[in-house]
Amino acid sequence: MATTIRLSPDPGNVRKARIFVAEQLRSRDFDDDTVAGAVLCTSELVTNVFFHARTDVAITVRTTEDAARVEVSDGTSVLPGVRDLIDPAATAGRGLHLVEAVSTAWSMRSDDKGKTVWFEVER
Repeated sequence: MATTIRLSPDPGNVRKARIFVAEQLRSRDFDDDTVAGAVLCTSELVTNVFFHARTDVAITVRTTEDAARVEVSDGTSVLPGVRDLIDPAATAGRGLHLVEAVSTAWSMRSDDKGKTVWFEVER
């Protein structure tokens, strides 16, 4: 089962993205810890889109019996970079590290229409 929401690049829409993912997973009986992890990852990826790509974003939630995949797609084909070194005083640059730490899998792909960064969380 897959459900998608499309949002404009308004910072207030990060909250809408978090609510959307939480509602989708709760309605499919995912536990609170899994929902919290997915919401954190979604927030990081959608914030990256609005901060860097500045395009509309599509968030798709796909679920199976065992896991959920959240795909965050935007209108640029430039793939984000994962920073090797994090300055402890930096206020940015940790998003993809958080996604990697919280999710069970994640990756990204691009084509001539844009890019998608996705992650999975298990029940």
